[in-house]
Amino acid sequence: MGFEPQKFFIGVIDLFSVLLPGAVLTFLLKGPLWQLLGYKPGSDEVVIFLVVSYLLGHFIFLIGSAVLDERIYDPVKAATLAEQVRSVAKGENLSPSWARLLAKVFVKNNTAPPVRHAVKIKEHYLDPLNASPSINAFQWAKAQLTLDHPEALASVQRFEADSKFFRSLFVVLCIICPWSAVKHQYPLAIACLPLLVLAFWRYFDERGKATNQAYWYVITLESQMKDGYRSTATIPASGFTHAGGVVYRGTSPGSFNGGARRVEYLLVRATDDPRRWVLPKGHIKPGEKLQETAVREVHEESGVWAGIKGPLGESSYTFKDKPIKVQFYLMEALKRGRPIERKRKHAWVDLEEALERNLVERHRELLKQAEEELMPQSRLE
Repeated sequence: MGFEPQKFFIGVIDLFSVLLPGAVLTFLLKGPLWQLLGYKPGSDEVVIFLVVSYLLGHFIFLIGSAVLDERIYDPVKAATLAEQVRSVAKGENLSPSWARLLAKVFVKNNTAPPVRHAVKIKEHYLDPLNASPSINAFQWAKAQLTLDHPEALASVQRFEADSKFFRSLFVVLCIICPWSAVKHQYPLAIACLPLLVLAFWRYFDERGKATNQAYWYVITLESQMKDGYRSTATIPASGFTHAGGVVYRGTSPGSFNGGARRVEYLLVRATDDPRRWVLPKGHIKPGEKLQETAVREVHEESGVWAGIKGPLGESSYTFKDKPIKVQFYLMEALKRGRPIERKRKHAWVDLEEALERNLVERHRELLKQAEEELMPQSRLE
C-alpha cells in the first residue's frame, strides 16, 4: 500500500484539532484539574497529561460543533443575501440582524452561484425520490464525490480539517480569555481578543472553502455529462424574462411604517429615464425562481425586504428590440434595509399620489388591481 500524503495531512490536522486544543487547555488548568482528580504529580504525569488533553480535546471538539457549526455558522450562512431571498420567497422569516451582519463581514459574495447550481442539481436527482429534503447540498456533494471521485473529496476534506482546527482553537480561546482575567493575567486576556477574531475568521473562511470546493467539483462533473441536470437546466420553465412586485405597507397596526393604516405603494425611478417612476422589477437570473427574482429585485432597488402574497398580473413590452415579459406579485413590506442600487431613488405613496406620477399605463393598472385586493382588508382594519 502506497503512502498517501494528502490523507496523512488530513489525519494530522484532525488529530491536532482534538489533541492540541486539549493540551493547551489542560496546561492552563493543570493545577485545578489535578486537585479535582486528586492526582499528585509523579513519573506518570506525561501520560496523565496526554489522556486528559485527549479527553478535553474531544469535549472542545463537541462544543465547537454544537455551538459554532449549528448555532453560528449555519444561521450566518442562511443570512446571506441569496439565502435571504430564497427564504423570503418561500414565505419564511428574515434571519436575525446579528446573523445578517456577520454574513456581510465573514461570508464572501461569490458563494451564492455555486450553492444555487448545486442545489438545483441535487433537486434534479433527488426530487423524483422525494429525498431532497433529507440531505443538504454539501452532504450530498460529498456523498457524490465519495462514490465517483475520492481524490477530489480529499481536497474538500483538507479544508474541512483546517476549519475544525480553528473551530476548536476558538473554543479554547473563549475559555482562556475569561480565565486569564480571573487570574489577573490581563496581558494574556487582552492578547486573546484579536486571536479570537482571527480564529473565527479563519474558521469561517476554511469552512466556506470546503463547501464551495465540493460544489465546484459537482458542477464541473455534471457539466461533462451528456444526460442529466445540464440537459434540462437551460430550458426555461416559462416565457417570463423578468419579475417584480407591487409592494405595499401600512394595512395593519404595528406594520412596516410604524402603525399607519393608510395603504402605501413602493415606486422606484426608472433607470433609462429618471423622470419616470416604475414598479420594482428585474431580469431573472439562471436557475432563479420567479418569486426569488421579485424578492431580490425589490431589495436591490429599494433596500426593502418584501414577502410575496400571491401573483398579481403580467406585463409584456419590447425594449431595444427584445421582447420583455414580466410576472408581478403582490408583496407586503417586511423590513427596511440598505439598497444595493443606492443612487436609485424610491418613494412610498398612496394610490392617488402614485397615479398622479409619470407611470406607464400597465403599472397604473397593476396598482389599481392591488388596491382592489387590499381594500376589503383595509376596511376591516
